Amino acid sequence: VDKIKWKSFNDGLKTNKKKIIFFTFNGCIDCAIMQKVSMQHDTIARYLNQHFTMIYFDVLTTDTIFFNGIQYINEKKEHPFHQLAVALTNAQINLPTLIFLNEQNQLLSAVPGFFPTLILEMLLHFFNEEAYQKMNWQDYTKQFKSNIPK
Repeated sequence: VDKIKWKSFNDGLKTNKKKIIFFTFNGCIDCAIMQKVSMQHDTIARYLNQHFTMIYFDVLTTDTIFFNGIQYINEKKEHPFHQLAVALTNAQINLPTLIFLNEQNQLLSAVPGFFPTLILEMLLHFFNEEAYQKMNWQDYTKQFKSNIPK
């Protein structure tokens, strides 16, 4: 049972919370492990559902997507990736990728890679608490106190 309350792209953008778009595709092993292990940890799942709107996005989709007034499609020309994935990652697609948006659907950051539970927890707090406005990631990781029971 998936503990994350996933929303479709269009429904997810309508909320007034920060958003995370989870860029993935069906054959991505690291994506599946992150979704089924790191994100399913009780502490992580609770934090995600409380503070973020979670949007699941298959980077190979052929759906037409409208985002911030721009239409994005999947041309299936030089590569199989949807234009939205290319745009939000600055053409640096590495899956999985977490796309962090603020409450107004403005891009905060695209963070590629697989994250184990403890690193994912830090990353979520870093963006939710807007710590990125005050300090860099390295300094944040030195002072972060985990809520995950040992």
